[in-house]
Amino acid sequence: MLRQYRWYFGFVLSFILIGLLIMLSFPKGEAILRLNGMNTPLLDPLFSGLTRMGEWTGGLIVGLVLLASKPPKYLFIFLISIGIASGSAQLLKTQVFEKNNRPSSLYQDQLRQIEGIELHKNYSFPSGHTTAAFCMFSILAFSLKKRYMQVIAAVIASLVGISRMYLGQHYLMDVVAGACLGSFIAAMVFWGLEDKWSSRWSNKRLYKSK
Repeated sequence: MLRQYRWYFGFVLSFILIGLLIMLSFPKGEAILRLNGMNTPLLDPLFSGLTRMGEWTGGLIVGLVLLASKPPKYLFIFLISIGIASGSAQLLKTQVFEKNNRPSSLYQDQLRQIEGIELHKNYSFPSGHTTAAFCMFSILAFSLKKRYMQVIAAVIASLVGISRMYLGQHYLMDVVAGACLGSFIAAMVFWGLEDKWSSRWSNKRLYKSK
């Protein structure tokens, strides 16, 4: 899979490595304070919209694209992947790392409040939005396979992660962990099911181009 989807994995690994380098080079809250401090009337709605690509909005878009362009099994692989990824992220947030509070609990006076965004205080690690985005757009990249789609999917997922810091919701470490978790689960589920899911109806395209 690394060879077949090298454009996607190359971009994602670069995003993760850059994040790790920043984490090693600066204090824990530096990245979020700098990104959040860059807010402008143009960037606020942009990142507020991008963060929704890690919610049901992004899931609906990816699901419809898969339903329209691929056999049904890819939609099922997508649903299984996002179910496992979201469940894993919530389990880690609420049961394993439940004491990891969000940036607003420490930097409340330094974070800029962006209109329409409620700053949460608990369950910071890992970022659920980032986990979901990297899972969903990984499956989209793997399913459509085209080089340009691998790049687009990786860019959108990365921007969702950046949006979580811009909006003051997560530390960089939360975002990097979400990227790793979402990408890994998507890759494992896709690798395990794509070639082995052989039922006739699930491999038949619902829509055929003329």
